[in-house]
Amino acid sequence: MKKSILVAVFTLLFVTAFSVQAQGFMPWTEVFVMADTSGDGMITMVEIQEFQTAHTEVSGFSPWASQNFDAMDTNDDGMVTMHEMKVYTMSMKMTDSQVTEGFYKGFGFMPRNQ
Repeated sequence: MKKSILVAVFTLLFVTAFSVQAQGFMPWTEVFVMADTSGDGMITMVEIQEFQTAHTEVSGFSPWASQNFDAMDTNDDGMVTMHEMKVYTMSMKMTDSQVTEGFYKGFGFMPRNQ
C-alpha cells in the first residue's frame, strides 16, 4: 500500500514537472532559485532588479515580482521566501503552470474571478 502511494506521488510530480518542461519553460520555483543570487532562500528587490538585467528570457518575472513584492513579503522583512510567493500566487488562484508561463511570456498577472 505504501509503495503504491509513493509511486502515485512520484508519478504525479513527474507528470507535473514534465508538462511545464514540455511547454519549453522551467518551473517557476527554478526561476525563483535563479533570482536568489545570495542563495539564502529569499529574494530581495535588489536581486529582482539584477535578475531582470541578467535574464531577459524570463521577462515577466522581475516586473511581476517588483509589483507584488510588498504583498508577498508578509512578515515585512524586506525579503520574499518561496513559501511567501507560493501563498501569494495561490491567493490569486494561479496554478504553478500559469505562474511559470507568465514569467516567461511576460504577460500581466491578473487573479482569476472568484
